[in-house]
Amino acid sequence: MHSLRNVAAFGAFGVILALPLSLLAKQKKPAGKISDKAAFLNVQSYCIDLSGLEDYEKDEVHDFVAKESEPGNLLSKIPWKLEKECGEGASDAVVQLEFPRSRVNRLGSGQPPPVAIGGQEPLYHTVAVLRVVSRQNSDTIYTCRADPLSPQGSDSGPVAAADTIQRRNAMYGAFWTLAQDIQRITP
Repeated sequence: MHSLRNVAAFGAFGVILALPLSLLAKQKKPAGKISDKAAFLNVQSYCIDLSGLEDYEKDEVHDFVAKESEPGNLLSKIPWKLEKECGEGASDAVVQLEFPRSRVNRLGSGQPPPVAIGGQEPLYHTVAVLRVVSRQNSDTIYTCRADPLSPQGSDSGPVAAADTIQRRNAMYGAFWTLAQDIQRITP
């Protein structure tokens, strides 16, 4: 009976010791790069700058923002206020997006990276790069890169529909990473 109490006491003590460790394990490092933590923590509002994008990318970002700004969707989970316009002084920070293409390398397949065959483009996928720029000093305070979240559209070469799906999926991944990183570092 005495040893049973010792086990119970040790079990409770073990739970108490494990609790702080489990809390530490949940506090992961940000997935993106935070260049200025103080400025990042002070952001209260943001806008999305579309000036560096192609017209079709601007349309896709507009559609994405309209859908994901609805209550319960992704952008509503970001604690910063989303301003509709990026006019002078409209927000604390500016979010800039770009969608570079990245060649698909089939790791582990034993095959060399794909190359152009018969005049076709090599296989690629589109990624999203998201930057948060401070309005105060125009410095980049946060950067993340996201691959498409689902394989749909991947490895499909020069197909416009697949590219659109990849851009949307990668954009979702970039904003998801931003939302998670804000949560991770907010006291």
